[in-house]
Amino acid sequence: MKYFRKPLYLLLVISILTGMLSLQPPEPVKAANPENAVRISQAYGGGGNSGALYKNDFVELFNASDEDVDLTGWSVQYASGTGTFSNITPLSGTIPANSYYLIQQTAGAGGTVDLPTPDAIGDAIMSATNFKVVLANKTTFVTGACLTDNSIVDFLGTGTANCKEGNATAPAPSNSTSALRLGDGCQDTDQNGEDFVTGTPNPRNTESATHSCNVAPSVFPERFIISEYTEGSSGQNKAIELYNGTGADVDLKDYELTLHANGGTNTTSTTKWTNSTIVPSGATYVIAHSQAHPDLVAKA
Repeated sequence: MKYFRKPLYLLLVISILTGMLSLQPPEPVKAANPENAVRISQAYGGGGNSGALYKNDFVELFNASDEDVDLTGWSVQYASGTGTFSNITPLSGTIPANSYYLIQQTAGAGGTVDLPTPDAIGDAIMSATNFKVVLANKTTFVTGACLTDNSIVDFLGTGTANCKEGNATAPAPSNSTSALRLGDGCQDTDQNGEDFVTGTPNPRNTESATHSCNVAPSVFPERFIISEYTEGSSGQNKAIELYNGTGADVDLKDYELTLHANGGTNTTSTTKWTNSTIVPSGATYVIAHSQAHPDLVAKA
């Protein structure tokens, strides 16, 4: 299926009686240096635990650049949520352009499915929920206070970890979910809390299908719009209609809808789609207040 992703950073701003709405995708940060485009795209510590599908823990990397990157001399390092980095997995070989790289970690007693062939193998016993993972361009342990070591290429803190990239940690995964970077690894705003969600583990290696963050759209991104806003004279009969006139399917997972009350500049509420939600080309999508009239809710 053809999807249209991240077309424009601001598609439409519409003024209404109660304020202002804007529909926009989160803006990715793209690195000019290919080595800076390699990042942690997924981490899973529930392998082999009760309720787990996969037998092993794993860390996955993604190369968001259009050039191959040699990982010789790099490492992935693991620490518990409040501990120091005490486990290191040296990396080797190349992570191809727009590709993934899978680092297998320790197996548990449960699980039924083996990981795809790993590109590197370590022996970290990862927590399922709260942990820290660092990607470094050296094979000795990172040192110093949180994020001060110059060898750090990328950092992920989950749950109640005492160190993270940005203002908040990524949400805590579980035995059955992993921490997944949005945009199939493309979104990198240096904010763990914004860039990661939890979801079904999806381990990918260098043989997996590639994914480009820089595909130029051949459609009309400006035609994904807020097409209608309605507000009844009483109660909560409020709804917003989106229309996809781009010529390609749109995934709402790449967008957020923000409300600016009374025309102000501060965001008062934000709607995000953490799971893939496809709006086919030519279709509409309705968001209704939960307490609206049943006829209106039925359209949502």
